Amino acid sequence: MVDTGYPTNTGNIVQRGEPPVVLEKKVETAANMYPGRLVKRGTTDFDAVVGDAIAPPTGWLGYEHTSDNYRKDAKSTIQTINDYVAVLSGSGFAVSAKLAAGFNATKGDKLCNWTAGQVAPCAIVHGSIALKVPYTKKTSEFDTTIDLPSGMIVHDAFVYSVVADASGTIDIGILSSESGGDADGFLDGEALAATGWVAHNMVDATAANITLGLLLDEVQIKDATSTPVYTPIMQHHKCDGTATSLSYTTSDHTQSGYFYVLVSSPGLEIVGKAAETVDATAAAADIVVESAL
Repeated sequence: MVDTGYPTNTGNIVQRGEPPVVLEKKVETAANMYPGRLVKRGTTDFDAVVGDAIAPPTGWLGYEHTSDNYRKDAKSTIQTINDYVAVLSGSGFAVSAKLAAGFNATKGDKLCNWTAGQVAPCAIVHGSIALKVPYTKKTSEFDTTIDLPSGMIVHDAFVYSVVADASGTIDIGILSSESGGDADGFLDGEALAATGWVAHNMVDATAANITLGLLLDEVQIKDATSTPVYTPIMQHHKCDGTATSLSYTTSDHTQSGYFYVLVSSPGLEIVGKAAETVDATAAAADIVVESAL
């Protein structure tokens, strides 16, 4: 067991410090309303429903700060409709939250709000939030189990190679078995020949060698020089709620690292940072978050 500096605390949501703002709200919809999840505004300012990656979060659903009349016997028990619950916000405290399935957070990673009131690891790239997704060798299209919610905008994708191969490549897109999906819709044959950040091939004498995928490549312009080259004009991809599953495929070489998908929505924001390293690639997992709401 790795010592994170935080105590193993099975009875409370707050793991260290105290939230500066504790407000009482009424549970409007019970779905996924577990203590430690992010919540958002319901129909009125006094209502709370589970948060997502589209609307701004208002705080963390509390447990020990909820009154005895409505607090359940265990923090693993879901709150019910019309319960009056504590919602915690601010910084200077650490909270036991839930890391969404498909992600792998390293201590110190920034975390953003995600679906079902969960959090996702991310970075700021070109001024946008970029989801941090691990990859390894997968020679068949691999479903990360990360679903991009309807209305989210995808702007770009970048790869950070940790283990490289001179002939390695990766495709990144949306699961091709879904209607409107495209396995290489974001990146098509991006080279993984060296470690570190990988730059797109954006200018080439052969159009097919451009590594920007068709979901982001609106059109390619061919110049009028004596040795003409193609250059793509980028477009943004709006997620439609049907083709949702983020996927990737690699060449048959030993390679691993992370890819970052630049996304935006009206309420997507940094909610804290990871206080510990947690692997949720197989299933959603508990994580201690140093709050920044």
